[in-house]
Amino acid sequence: MVSINIYTEEIDDLELAVDELREQLQNFTFHKNTLAIAFCDVDTDEEALVAELHKHYDFPIIGSTAVAMLNSSAGYRSTGISLLIMSSDNTEFIAGMTAELSAENAAEEIHKTYAALKAQLTQPEKLALIYAPQMSYLYGDNIIQYFDNAAFPTALYGGIASDNFEMNNTRVFYNEFSSKNRIVLVLIGGKIKPIFQERFSIVKNEEVIDTVTKSKDNTVYEMTGGKFVDVLTKNGMSIDSGGTYLKFICSVFEADIAVNETEHVPVMRDLRSVDLEEGSAVFLGNVPVGSKMKLCMLNKDNIRSSVKTAFEDVIKQIAANPDYKYTTILCTSCAGRFLNLATEPEAEGNMCQEMLPEGVSLCGMYSFGEICPTQTPSGRSYNLFHNKTFTLLVL
Repeated sequence: MVSINIYTEEIDDLELAVDELREQLQNFTFHKNTLAIAFCDVDTDEEALVAELHKHYDFPIIGSTAVAMLNSSAGYRSTGISLLIMSSDNTEFIAGMTAELSAENAAEEIHKTYAALKAQLTQPEKLALIYAPQMSYLYGDNIIQYFDNAAFPTALYGGIASDNFEMNNTRVFYNEFSSKNRIVLVLIGGKIKPIFQERFSIVKNEEVIDTVTKSKDNTVYEMTGGKFVDVLTKNGMSIDSGGTYLKFICSVFEADIAVNETEHVPVMRDLRSVDLEEGSAVFLGNVPVGSKMKLCMLNKDNIRSSVKTAFEDVIKQIAANPDYKYTTILCTSCAGRFLNLATEPEAEGNMCQEMLPEGVSLCGMYSFGEICPTQTPSGRSYNLFHNKTFTLLVL
């Protein structure tokens, strides 16, 4: 597989934008199978962008809106259009989009789309990419559950599209069709050896720990110490019902969740809102009964170090596969991490550039939720939904 990351700041004059992108492709060699993944400023007309690109190229193009982007050329970009183009003679990319999704039909439609794409693969299925808009009735955990019901144990990587924190204008697209209520899915088959990494950036408060005793999906009602809100209040935290997500933007809850009968893994969970009368809290990911929770803090140094250690592990794994040439990194990092960087928004991107192996292209986005497999101590892998997490897929 060969790949290249190309970028333009231009989002208004799309003919000019495509000219600038094409110029960067002059020396790129296309092979039999090609896929493009695009991350765009929310003010981009992505349908017109793809139409303009398809005047010159016939490969499938998928993508999403993003509050900011990570790429090979500049590290961090706050606006513009960033494309990753992958091309191969012995790897297949089969892309598609679901029908419009509702809470009632999502499981069936995701299964149908997966089955239709799988029927087109002629090589062994190795990996699926998925990008979804933010939908109030369909959380990341639901999406993963429905995919796993159809495709387990296929590894799933991707994320939830982001916007400029309006939280109502996230979009994904497949070719010339953009949507706020459909999901884009790509199956990849052939001779690939994917590497996955996920990293947190936290300082744990070991004193604030409790076990969830009553929850439903992403709503936590009670812990061993009482109602969720009461437990936080007892630990000295000021809780009110307004602007909860932004008030806790420098914080995140670590939830130790069960993935099988004997193993637990830590995942990050952002607090979205609280119900003071009920004493409950809604998170941006599921928190099952039995999960042990800790309130953790983020800081810039931890964010930098988490990127560094993720790339260090990637470099070790690349070195352990000398007969396989890795060329491509997809990145999904949390928009909450981006907000925590405050006056240094380029810090994570700069670290990506500094650590990027020679000859490897990188393209990614800041998301409203990260989808990446997590490996247990026994070596088993599970597709999980993450918050405030930095993730990498290396191909």
